[in-house]
Amino acid sequence: MGPIFSVFLVLAALITLLVLVSMLRWPVLRRMGLRNAGRRKWNTLLVVVGSMVGTALIAGSLVLNDSTGRFQYQQAEKTLGEIDEVVQLTSQRLPNDTRPIPAFDLAAVRTVTSEAIRQQTLLYQESAFDIDGLLPALTQEVPAEVLENGSEEVLLTSPSVTLVGVGWGQLRQFGEDPPEVAQRPAPGTGRVYASERLARALELRVGSRLRLRGPDGAREFTVAEVLPEQGVQGYISRFSSAEGTVVLDLTAARELLGVPQSQVNTLFVSNQGDVVSGVEASGPIAEAVQELLKGRAPGGNFAVSQVKQDTLEPGFSIGDIFLMISSFAILAGILLIINIYTMLAEERKSEMGILRAVALKRAGLVRLFVFEGYAYSILASLLGTLTGVAVAAGLVWGLNRSVSAFEGLPGFNVRIPFYTRPQSLLFAAAAGLLITFLTVFFTSLRISGLNIVTAIRDLPEQRSVRRSRLWLAVQIGVLVLGAVGSLAGFSLPNGYLMLVGPVLAAFGFGFLLARGVPARGVWTVICIAVMAYAYFANELQPVADANNDNPAMFFLEGFFLVLAAVLLTTFNLNIVFSGLRALIRRSPTLAPILRIAVAYPASRRARTGFTLAMFALILYIVTISSIFNSTQTAASERTRDNQLSGYDGFTQPGPVTPITGFEDRIRGNAVLRESVADHAEVRSGQVELPKYAAAEYQTPFGPPTGAPPPGSKLAEYLTFAPTVYLDRTTDELDLRSPEYPTDRAAWQALSRDPNLAILTFPYNGEGEFQARPELGPGDTLRVRDPVSGREATKTIIGRMAPPSGFALGVINGVIVGEAASKEFPRLETSSTFLFHVAPGADPVAVGRDLKREFAGNGAQSFLVADLVGRIESFTNTFVRIVQAFLAFGLIVGVAGLAVISARAVHERRRDIGTLRAVGFARTDIGWQFIVESSLVALLGIGIGIASGTLGGYNLFRFAVDNPDARFVFPWGEMALIGLGVWIAALLFTIVPAFRASQVPPVEALRYQG
Repeated sequence: MGPIFSVFLVLAALITLLVLVSMLRWPVLRRMGLRNAGRRKWNTLLVVVGSMVGTALIAGSLVLNDSTGRFQYQQAEKTLGEIDEVVQLTSQRLPNDTRPIPAFDLAAVRTVTSEAIRQQTLLYQESAFDIDGLLPALTQEVPAEVLENGSEEVLLTSPSVTLVGVGWGQLRQFGEDPPEVAQRPAPGTGRVYASERLARALELRVGSRLRLRGPDGAREFTVAEVLPEQGVQGYISRFSSAEGTVVLDLTAARELLGVPQSQVNTLFVSNQGDVVSGVEASGPIAEAVQELLKGRAPGGNFAVSQVKQDTLEPGFSIGDIFLMISSFAILAGILLIINIYTMLAEERKSEMGILRAVALKRAGLVRLFVFEGYAYSILASLLGTLTGVAVAAGLVWGLNRSVSAFEGLPGFNVRIPFYTRPQSLLFAAAAGLLITFLTVFFTSLRISGLNIVTAIRDLPEQRSVRRSRLWLAVQIGVLVLGAVGSLAGFSLPNGYLMLVGPVLAAFGFGFLLARGVPARGVWTVICIAVMAYAYFANELQPVADANNDNPAMFFLEGFFLVLAAVLLTTFNLNIVFSGLRALIRRSPTLAPILRIAVAYPASRRARTGFTLAMFALILYIVTISSIFNSTQTAASERTRDNQLSGYDGFTQPGPVTPITGFEDRIRGNAVLRESVADHAEVRSGQVELPKYAAAEYQTPFGPPTGAPPPGSKLAEYLTFAPTVYLDRTTDELDLRSPEYPTDRAAWQALSRDPNLAILTFPYNGEGEFQARPELGPGDTLRVRDPVSGREATKTIIGRMAPPSGFALGVINGVIVGEAASKEFPRLETSSTFLFHVAPGADPVAVGRDLKREFAGNGAQSFLVADLVGRIESFTNTFVRIVQAFLAFGLIVGVAGLAVISARAVHERRRDIGTLRAVGFARTDIGWQFIVESSLVALLGIGIGIASGTLGGYNLFRFAVDNPDARFVFPWGEMALIGLGVWIAALLFTIVPAFRASQVPPVEALRYQG
């Protein structure tokens, strides 16, 4: 949290000190203020509940950040330990590149020493940075099999286990706190240390037999000991599919992987410091190592990955997202506090007038409210913080449940611990105290300016000349600030100022214009303009860029959209309620009740507007989350139909052992024989495109690959597709040569002519993660085998359309017919087996048996239906968590309505008495309050859902990059949510309505406030 934490804590402490000192100096005002807080316990409870919601949501979000941060720390401690940077040799690697990590001679990295790094960092930094360990190693993901003791029977298999081979003498000197495995003796020939994670997955124990498969064959090892994950003994590279780790002697690892004695493929670097503090120097040290290794890589480049920093600092955290979501509820809470204190002032108007008449100054009146408000604030802050911890526990539980949808997938092992830092609770308590107290303070300043005579006589307040001048200055200030912000936003350009500036200018102009023109017409036009601008602002490129960089921009647009919609409704309540006139005419019995129920909200425009905003702000984000979920579900259904070229699943071998006899092995498996209907083997090999310079493959979701060697040419996959695939593929082309009438005709042409090719979608020139030239039908492309040097020229006849939804990336690069493989007889290729699942077959059983059958090859198998189903399950559960989180915030709206109803009973006691005196029955009075609350709640719900629909469609237009996706509004779900909120609001207004109906007419008419 840093300086923000300190500022909030100091401000909260300073305010507390000032209030306490003030209480000691003015004991009479203290007693009056605290007495007011405890005078009506039911109302005090509602005030505290409404005020504590914001604190609870802040605390919940911060504790969620603590929990996810703890998870990241645990991952860093387990999988990295003292490892801060990883140095590996990289060439121009491509998506789904399954080749083994290239090895290099140890002599190539001898320039990397502690002294050299200190000297190198001094060239660019004010102080030197140092390391406390270098560890050469061999790392590779290999298949593993657990054997029955005393026989060759395979008990369990794993397609991917991380193998780490190290020298024990170097391991014991690596880092400030060497891992536990370093304290054990070197495993020796035929023995390995297994991680606890791998032991759980494969049911290993001391003495278990483990067969690991390398490029030159399999070797058998015995598990010497099972150790907890810590650094080297738990090392798994980022985004790895490995199920665990085995650590063995470097010599044994070289024998298994076929690497010469003088070579390794990885250099681990430990920065000076412990697991966390060492990461602070990661940037300078990585730059220094990169500089020391420049030009020393044989046939490639060295890439230095800042793995610790990437693990501990992943960027935007999920807790921040929840904090931004909760900002709508926090704002609703502020509106509730303003409404409560304004109503308190209205209720105590005569009392405050008398106090002012007996020489209580305006400052004393402010103190009176501040003392009362501080009591609410401190109680709400403490209760809100404790409630926030419970909310965070629920969020952590829900997130773990949502990600459990991916359990069983390779390398997936996520379990977020519940963890709380005292700083987070202090920050949440301080923030809640400040929000509530400052809102109370500024509201009390406004209230304290009442006129003594009008207050005692309970007459409408007349605005003073001084206050009018101050308000005019504020209005001019808003207009000027908006105009300056707009000018800066469009001239820089800056997306935030471009959005906020015009909106502020519009409101400032509206304030000034309404001083001489009817306010209703002015604000109707202003609000419609603001809504339109907030909706279409993403058409401006700087605003769209800001939205892509930070989701806070989206919430800002939503706030303006809801604010304008609420103001538009508030200034046109008469038009809104005019629709009830037809109902009033048809029901003479209900007509008096409806007229009065409509009259009060319309006459209390500010109060009604605040209440509408409480509901609308929260329903806005609830609606968007529901739309997101329903739209994603519909897109997933389309994804299921058009992924994998129409096939149902695929199997790919690992980096060391190819799959041979796929069809025979399918027939030999009882389950797969009945479940796999047919298959197609697609082979791919890496070639060069001599005409184009090399490009680096980069993605924000994958490990860095490093820059390609200087002067190298663009690397690409050449994919050989068999006729059975070309005859059945469902892949669509966005460009096609005119001589082919259909996409099917173009695909089938590849079978007949080996000189033709079809390109995948990155060749549209717009690839964000894989830079490719823009090529299409009619262009020619020269491809070259980098090993043999053989070349061939292909004529492009089509280009595939971008994938719908997520891309599995199975078919890549330049696609040609199978006959074209004769042009490159020495090209090293790997096979992918696409298959259809027989109707009625269980995809879970098929996936399980595929894993078991081909685990020895390190193969990964995916079924689209299974994967899409998991994604849908995760999305549905996550959205439910968000909605439950926001449902807690709806307490604000419900509490607000309850407070208003409760206060209205006191405020309108004389009105109630008058109505009873002219013949209104008790039930009529009760129904009047219920109908009034119902109308306000329904209006707020309607505004929130309507504006949320606009915001959701806007988000869909700019954030969903899927040509087949369609906007889906969840009618049934939103109807249930709206009905549930309405019923909750009614339940909380029944008690005030009942109390209003029980007011005796004589006492009510004698009531003086």
